[in-house]
Amino acid sequence: MNNATQNQPKLVAYLAHPYRAATLEERQNNIAGVLAWVRFLVTHTNWSVLVPWLPYVMTLEATTFSERGHADDLAALLRSDFVVLAGGRISVGMEKRRCIAIEHGIPVVDATSLGVLPPDRFADNARAVLMLRAKNAIDRGPRRVWLPPATKEMIGDLRALRLAARSFPNMEDAVDLLSTIIARAEVRP
Repeated sequence: MNNATQNQPKLVAYLAHPYRAATLEERQNNIAGVLAWVRFLVTHTNWSVLVPWLPYVMTLEATTFSERGHADDLAALLRSDFVVLAGGRISVGMEKRRCIAIEHGIPVVDATSLGVLPPDRFADNARAVLMLRAKNAIDRGPRRVWLPPATKEMIGDLRALRLAARSFPNMEDAVDLLSTIIARAEVRP
């Protein structure tokens, strides 16, 4: 990783990769594949790489993962800056996550064409392809911002700010943005 990459802001990449398979050996190969992709992304990008489902499938029974793992996985996905699809193909689970990401305005970067495993040779070329695809995916849509949970007092302050903004000319965009933030803050658990 070069100095220019290190100075860029940290983006959070959710890594989607095939896991389910007919045999234990195939599932173990999929885990080895996702670990290889994590290693590649960590060493070739400045992204913070999330694979929230991995510890669940490695340590829990399928019924426990179904109940808890999917909810935790979704929470992490929704807080990510973008999704990276890797592993040579798009599995049913990856397609579900891709659809959820698109539904929530989260950019999706398809790296499946780079292979089941990240390339050993031409790693710099693969990195360049991934970085360009990520930039293009992020640039296509509005920038998502994650906000911490808001207290009732904070929401009240935002309402007061919105009211004040309405009294100034040409503040319609600011009022709309504050309205969106307030609406999203009010529905948080």
